[in-house]
Amino acid sequence: MSFKAGDKQGAFRYVRQSKLFSESRNKCTQLLERVEEVISLIASAESTKQVYEAIQIGMKAMKEHNVSIEDINTHLKEVDDLVAAQRKINVALAPLHSLADEEDIEEEFRNLEAELEDKISPVHVEEPEPVLHANDDSPDETVESLSNNLSSMKLGAM
Repeated sequence: MSFKAGDKQGAFRYVRQSKLFSESRNKCTQLLERVEEVISLIASAESTKQVYEAIQIGMKAMKEHNVSIEDINTHLKEVDDLVAAQRKINVALAPLHSLADEEDIEEEFRNLEAELEDKISPVHVEEPEPVLHANDDSPDETVESLSNNLSSMKLGAM
């Protein structure tokens, strides 16, 4: 506008100011990028320090409790196996979680029971055969005979 108005000096002054502002903005942008980079390095250093401290605590605990790296690896393997087993259980239980209400769960349970009964053959239980006595006396005769035999026994005092 100054140039159109005939004020060449004012127009050059505005152009120089604009150029200085642009250069200043570029320098500030570069400085800001550098500050962000330094902040990132500081955060990384803090993380590294925390990891280092955790390792030191772990090493101290290992020495205090006489635990070897092999023991730790064994326990980590066991934990991994348990986590894998838990994931399998969660996958197996997932259909039950998707059921809407208790009636659906009970119906699913009955279906599973029916499947299980189909897979397992029915167990045949045989009735025990009656015990045959050596003689074919009636029970009354057997009791009377037993009573007579016990009566005829002579038990002496010791």
